[in-house]
Amino acid sequence: MPAADPAIVLVRHATLVLELGDERVVVDPMLDPAGAREAVAGSPEPRPNPLVELPAGADALLEGLTAAIVTHLHADHLDAAGARFLAQGAIPVQGQPEDLATLAEQGIDAVALGAAPLGTLPVQRTGGRHGVGALADRLGPVSGAVLAYADERIYVAGDTVRSAEFDEALHVHAPTTVVLNAGGARLLEGEPITMTAGEVATIARDHPDTLFIAVHMDAINHCLDTRAVLRAELERARATNVLVPEDGERVVLD
Repeated sequence: MPAADPAIVLVRHATLVLELGDERVVVDPMLDPAGAREAVAGSPEPRPNPLVELPAGADALLEGLTAAIVTHLHADHLDAAGARFLAQGAIPVQGQPEDLATLAEQGIDAVALGAAPLGTLPVQRTGGRHGVGALADRLGPVSGAVLAYADERIYVAGDTVRSAEFDEALHVHAPTTVVLNAGGARLLEGEPITMTAGEVATIARDHPDTLFIAVHMDAINHCLDTRAVLRAELERARATNVLVPEDGERVVLD
């Protein structure tokens, strides 16, 4: 029986399931119920996080997983429920080298991102900048990942603004599909720390032959660029190569 078409499922925020052949890789499991955590410290519009519940059918989306990637340790990418889920030890986990000791303290046996294939999938770590200047330094290292399957090269960029590391990854890996963490996340100081709606539109214009999937919106209080804001910007820019899925939506890479 032939494998199903490769697909990316947005669970919520930056939590993804990559369905690639026989592999189902979860990325950044944020699984807490709505309102379980305080607002991001030092952020505008303080409201308890997550802002929304997991989508209907989330348990089914998280069945049959074969591996996990944790791009970095901020709570909107690995929260208490996500850590408990990975600590069950049912699937191999890869994370940043800088995070392995902390993951081990949480009961998660992880290896360095890119140190080995994810099942049958080659994976390579990429860098990023979680903001600009000193603020990015304080927010710590972040990573992305490039996975190869058949004719697809999928670049999950992680929490990065458009930076030298991001542009280098696009140049070196020539991905067919790129997942962008949008939302224009902001603190009360400094510049946005994830892609803004304007950045997403500009990147899409600069790479018209690449499919972009924009996530990381409408679930955490400091992400001020909502899906509605992004869709309006994409329409204004006439960008047709960006998909903006809803929570629980499956995007087939055809």
